Formats: sequence, structure tokens, C-alpha cells
Amino acid sequence: MKLIILVFIIFNSYSFAQVEHVHLYHPVYDFLIRAEAKGHLPYFSTSQLPLQRKQIFEALKTLNINKDKLSKNEYSTLESFLVEFGVIEKKSAVIFESNTDSTQLFFEYLFTDREKYLYNIEDKDNNIRLEPLGEFEYFLQKDDLNSTALIAQGGLRMYGTIESKLGYYIQATNGTHLSGDMNILLQDRKLSQNIKLTELKSDFDFTESHLRADFGNIYIYIGRESRLLGSGINQKLFNSDQAPPYDAISAGYNSKKFEYRFTHGSLLASPLDTTRGVGFYSLFPNKYLSQHRFALRVEKGEFALYEAVIYNREIDLAYLNPLRFLKTLEHSLRDRDNSIMGADFTYRPFKNLELKGSYMLDDILFSEIGNGFWSNKAASNIGFWYSPDIDADFGFEYARVEPYSFTHFNYQNSITNDEKLLMGYLNPNSEKYTFASKLWLGGRYPLKVNVEYLRAGKNIYDNDSLVFNAGADPLQTIRPEDKRKVTFLDGEKQFILSTDIEYSFELFRNMNLVLYYRFNYDTENKTSNHLARVKLRFWEF
Repeated sequence: MKLIILVFIIFNSYSFAQVEHVHLYHPVYDFLIRAEAKGHLPYFSTSQLPLQRKQIFEALKTLNINKDKLSKNEYSTLESFLVEFGVIEKKSAVIFESNTDSTQLFFEYLFTDREKYLYNIEDKDNNIRLEPLGEFEYFLQKDDLNSTALIAQGGLRMYGTIESKLGYYIQATNGTHLSGDMNILLQDRKLSQNIKLTELKSDFDFTESHLRADFGNIYIYIGRESRLLGSGINQKLFNSDQAPPYDAISAGYNSKKFEYRFTHGSLLASPLDTTRGVGFYSLFPNKYLSQHRFALRVEKGEFALYEAVIYNREIDLAYLNPLRFLKTLEHSLRDRDNSIMGADFTYRPFKNLELKGSYMLDDILFSEIGNGFWSNKAASNIGFWYSPDIDADFGFEYARVEPYSFTHFNYQNSITNDEKLLMGYLNPNSEKYTFASKLWLGGRYPLKVNVEYLRAGKNIYDNDSLVFNAGADPLQTIRPEDKRKVTFLDGEKQFILSTDIEYSFELFRNMNLVLYYRFNYDTENKTSNHLARVKLRFWEF
């Protein structure tokens, strides 16, 4: 009987119908990062994204209560999110009527500030929303040859919560190359992940989805979604969206001051036959990721410990246990797998300033510390984010990845998904200096300006033959003929200075225009590259 009562309490301890996650590319995260740095959101963290809709709801509600601390432009931005997330009265219009929303979108409300859905129904414990997604995007690249391209995408996003306990989310889009040089599309990180575009030179499609069940502070979810994990300005060291989203099941406990999350995910290994990497005849071995993160939160920040292992065989029950020290466990399983340890922190020493950093240890031999030994593999980033009382943010970050980091003797156990780096945005044997800024002009989107300086040493090839291994490829470990003592930035030098400028603004609610410009200058080869993009988009995705 006591067990039955306990289960009943767990299943009924929270009743708020916004359990699902808010996708990673929603503009609300930029605003919450600013509010976090200004100290308006104690015990709040943006180091593990995406967040639940109810977490964002509570953060926005806290900001609204303290709106006297916000500038006019800040509150103008906040007000847009307050309406969208239902903190204050939301007016919407739909195409298909429901019991709770029957205002017709066409044609009186199409160009207004109302939220626009295909279908919307919501009450205290249940809701469902369908959002149409669409965009046209024009690319213009100028280097030795000028090239352009035009693409179109469309799709649907459906999300909601059932009985305040089960959240769901599914998004599917399909796109096509309308005209121009298809190769220019590979400048886009997400498009470069799509196998139909890169390998088959065909249309491209994407899908993300998840189911999440909350039982008080305990949760479990399964899904494929873009994830960011780790503290930093531009670097997310433990999980980035450099690689395609991976499928995973997660379970954890989350309270005001503590969160623990365990994740076991399925990754895509390298094809066994490199001539057959696409289609029903392709041969791919199994590859899995097991990871967990302990996070302690205080009023001024967060400190977290991270651990992961990548293995290449059938699912191992040992790695399904959420409460195990993975490094020791990996040793006890005959040291076949690739284990990683790390930590990250976020700390506000005083109002408006936040210090952020992460450290990942891939492998180490203590007796060789400081001697340039190849297997002392690590990655790190450190920086600060300053959000003063003017409507602008400024940040600086230094990130570094030692040679041979992310590699493994079994290349199938490299820290990659579909041969793209899973952790961070820097390849081994490289470092990056980043200055980032955001100017808040009163809309949902800040004007973003980033200046970066990348220094890297690349492996040297003669045609397809590797002639000098600088430890710069996560899929290429050390060979018997390679030097055991390495020099950071050895190999083919790549020094690139780049500037990114991005600004989006709403033409009317849900319809926005995105302007993007990137300039790269290779200081070694004295060459430059310009990329401009113009996007007309309905909803963000």
C-alpha cells in the first residue's frame, strides 16, 4: 500500500501542461542567456539545451515580475516571448478551428501580431499545436569564382502535452535546390549534414522528435533532437550540433539546485566499405554513446561534472546502468572503448558578468605532462560574457583542442557521429579566439557580430596518401611511423580571420527576414571569401 501511495504522489506532484522541449534554434535562448548573465535568473542554467517549455515559461514569468529592472528595448523583446509562451494573454489565429481557438487566420489576421497556427487547442492539462514551416533562402558566395544558389524548404511542427505529464514534439521538413551551384549549400552547417544533399545531390529533408514524461522532479525521454551541452560563449564542448542529431534515451532528476542526467544514444559509425556509404547495401557497425552529467547550481552559477564512453559493438548492459563511474567501468571491460571525462562551470562574480568554461580529458599519461606526448589529449574553452545596463552584450572566448583529441585506436570509436565531430566545433590541433557581441534593438532578434581567429595545423596529404600526421583528424589516430612527441599547430598551417554578421527582424508575427554575411581571410595564403545569405522564413526552424 505504501508503494502505491508513493507512486501516486510522484505521478501527480506537478501539473503544468508544458512538458515538451523548445527546439534549439528558438530566439528565446539568446534573451535568456542575457538575463542569466545580468543575474535576473538565479539557479537558472543555459549550459544544457534545449529546455522544457515550462522551464522557459517560469523564467519569463520571473523576468516579467521584475520588469522594472529591464530597459525599454529589453521589455519589448520580453513582451513578444511572454505572449508566445502564454505568460500573458495570447491572441492567436488558426486555419482549422478547435474548441479553444476558432479565430480564422485568413484574411483579416494574416499580417497582424497574432500567433499563427494550423491548429491550436489548449487547456490546463492538455494542448496541441501545429505550426506550418517554410522558407526561401538565397546564397551568394564570392571568392575566385562567384556562385549563387536558391533553395526552398517547407514542413510541419507539432508539439504539446498530455495530462500535464507526457510531452511530445515532432518536426519534419523537406527542401529542394531550386537553382545555382549546389556546392555553396555546404557552407551551411545543417545542410552539410544531410546525406541526400551531400552524397546523392538530391532534395534534402530533416526530422526531429521526442517524447518526455515528467514525474515530479524525475523525468525520462526518448528522441532525436539537436542538443548543446557544456558551458561557453560559442563552444559547446560535450555535445554540439556540428554532427547530425542522434537518437537517445535519457533519464534524470532535476531540482532547483541539482540536476543529474543519464543518456544512452545511438551514433552512426563509419561505413565498412567506403565505396558503399549510402543505400540498402551499405555496411555500418553498431556505435553507441553513454554519458552522464552531475550539475550543482548556486544562486550565482553552476558547476558540473561530465563523463562519457563511446563503444562499437552490441548494446552493453554495463553502460545502461545510469549510476556507474564510466572510466573505471571501461577499464574493467578490457579497455576496448573510448572514455572521456570533463567538467564545466558558469559563475557570476557580480551582476552583469558571467565566467564560462569547459574542460574535457580524453586521455593522459601523468609522467609525460608538459612533454608534448601524443596521448595527452584534452580540449578546453574559457571566456566571459558581459551584459551591461546598455542594450548590448559582449563576450570573449579562447578554445583549444590538443593533437589527437577525439581519436581512438579503433577509428569507429572516435568522438564522431556520421564522421562529423560530436563534441565542440574545433578539430584536434587547433585553437580559436572569439569576440562576440549582440545589440538589442527591441525586437525578438539581436544584431549579432562575431569576430574569430582560427589557428590550426592540418594533416598533410600527397593526393590521398597521408604523409604527415599532425593529429588533426578525429578519424585518424597515431600510426607506428608517426612521432610520439607532437608540437601544437604542427602540420599544414591554417590561420583564418573571420567576421559574421546576422540580423533578423519580423515583417509581421511569425514571418521574418534573416540577413547574414560572413567574411573569411586566410592569413597564410592571402586569400579571402565572402558569403551572403538572405532568408525569408515563416517560424524559426
